[in-house]
Amino acid sequence: MKTKVESARDRRSFRAFLRLPWRIYRDDPLWVPPVPRQVEGQFDRDRYPFFRRGDVQPFVAWRGEEPVGRIAAIQNRTHQEVAGDRLGYFGFLEMVNDPEVARALFREAGDWLRERGLDRMLGPVQFTTNETCGVLVEGFDEPPAIQMPYNPPYYPDLLEEVGLKTAKVLLAYELTPDSIVFDKTRRVADRAERRGIRVRQLNLRDFDAEVERAREIYNQAWSANWGFDAISREEFHEMSKDLRRGADPRLLLMAETEAESRPIGCSISLPDLNPAIRLLDGRLTPWGLLRFWRASRKIKRMRTVLLGVVRGWRLRGVDALLMRETVDRGLAAGYESAELSWILEDNEPMNRALRGVGARESKRYRLYEGDLPTSGRPDR
Repeated sequence: MKTKVESARDRRSFRAFLRLPWRIYRDDPLWVPPVPRQVEGQFDRDRYPFFRRGDVQPFVAWRGEEPVGRIAAIQNRTHQEVAGDRLGYFGFLEMVNDPEVARALFREAGDWLRERGLDRMLGPVQFTTNETCGVLVEGFDEPPAIQMPYNPPYYPDLLEEVGLKTAKVLLAYELTPDSIVFDKTRRVADRAERRGIRVRQLNLRDFDAEVERAREIYNQAWSANWGFDAISREEFHEMSKDLRRGADPRLLLMAETEAESRPIGCSISLPDLNPAIRLLDGRLTPWGLLRFWRASRKIKRMRTVLLGVVRGWRLRGVDALLMRETVDRGLAAGYESAELSWILEDNEPMNRALRGVGARESKRYRLYEGDLPTSGRPDR
C-alpha cells in the first residue's frame, strides 16, 4: 500500500502524531513513554517560546488508516540571521523500518523547508540544539537518561538511505564511585578555592533570578561551541519549569567569585527520573502519579546536563571545582552513578577531562545533515 504523508493539522492527524511512538516501541522494555500533553504543549503556537523566532510543521505518514511515521520540519529564523545560512531542522522523528516511509517523510519536510527559502537540513532536534537532539547509534543495551533521545537501531540506516550524512557525533559518559580517579582534580579544585572561588547551591526561593544567572552563564560558556544557539529568556524559563519540578536542589550549583559574588560557572544535574516516568505510560492518572512518586524516591542515578565556565575564568580550576562539588554532593545525597551528557566527540579538552576522572564512554549519538531531498510533488 502506498505511503501518504499529510500535515498534522486536524485533531485526528495530530493525535496520530502524538501516539505513534506507542506503535514503534510497544515491544521495547527500555523505551520511556513521553507524556502526550507535554509534547502537545511544545506545538502550542501561542504559548511555546520557540514560535517567537521560528516555525514548525508536523507531518504524519499513513498506510491506509494506519500511521507509520512522523516528522516535524523546523525553521529557526534566529539561526538564519546569526549564521547567515539556509539551514532548516527536522525533529520528533519516528518511523517504522521501511525506506519508502522515510523517503516520503523527508520529501514532505524538505518541501516545507524549501518553500521558506532553505536548502539544507540538520537533525533530529527539538526544536534547537539546546533541547533533546541526536539519534542513538551505540548503547542500546542501557535505558536512556532523562531528556536524552532513544530510538530503534535501524534509524541511522534509514537516515543514510534518504541521503543524510553524519554532521556531528555526541557522546555520553558514565561515572560510578568505583571508577572515579579524582586526586588531580581535587588538587586543582583546592587551588581554585584558595584563589577565592566558591560553589553554592542555587537559591530556589529566588528561582527566577537564579535561572537568569544560569542562562547568562550558558550563553557565554557555550557561545563558541559548534551548533550553539543563544537561548532566550523565555525559552530558558520554559525549560526551567521541568527543572524546578524534578530537580534535587543539592545538584544545582553555581560558582562565584567570593569577593564580588559574581557568577562565573554552573553545574546542573538532574535525578534520572526516567524509571519513574516509564511507570506513567504517558498518562497522568492518580494511580500513575502515585507510582511515579514512589519510584522517584528511590532514584539513585543522576544526569549532569550542564557544566560550564564563562570566558576569562577558564583554566583557573573553576571547572575542576564544579566537578568536585558535583561528585561529592551527589555521593553525599545518595546517588550511585551519573551520566554526563552530551559532549561533542571533537571537544577533546572536555573528553580528556572526563576520561581523566575515570568516566567511561557509554553511548554515542549522531546528528545528521544534508541537502533537502528531491521534491515528491508533481509540479516541481
